[in-house]
Order: sequence, then C-alpha cells, then structure tokens
Amino acid sequence: MLWDLAKADFIVSFAFVCAIAFVCGWIADRTLGYSGFGVIGNWLLLLTGAYVGLYTYNLYGYRFDWSAIMTIGVAAGGGAIMLLLLASVKSATHT
Repeated sequence: MLWDLAKADFIVSFAFVCAIAFVCGWIADRTLGYSGFGVIGNWLLLLTGAYVGLYTYNLYGYRFDWSAIMTIGVAAGGGAIMLLLLASVKSATHT
C-alpha cells in the first residue's frame, strides 16, 4: 500500500514518478497544443492522476509487490485518463 512504504522508498518512488510525469507532460504539451494545460499543468495532472490511480488500485486490495508491470500500467493509465478527460472538458467548454 502507498502508506505502508518506508520513507526512503516513498521518496524514491515519488521522485521517479515526478520525473516520468514531467517528461510525459512535456510530450503531452507538444501533442495537445492549446488544448493542453502547458508543461507544468500537464505534469501536475499526470502526477495527480497517477497517484489517484495507485490509490484506487490499493483500495481494490492489490499490492505493489505483486506485479510491477500492472502497477506501472495503473499509474500511467490513471495519469493519462485524468489528463485526457480534463483536456476534453477544456476543449468542449472553450469556444
């Protein structure tokens, strides 16, 4: 679980997720253009979505040590869903 990680493990995982989310936020900024939220906005949305996805993954009883591929997929999927959902809302409401 997220709250069961040791302090050092949480800091390392947070730094890793921040770095990956920043690179993906930069790529999303180039891809989405004006429909996106800028590099920093995309980064924060991806980071928030990743941790919401991981928290939801934990609520269903799954642990991070069972499958690393599934954990990475859930984090990436959660971030992508949040970014794309909010970009869709922004483009739909911005006329």
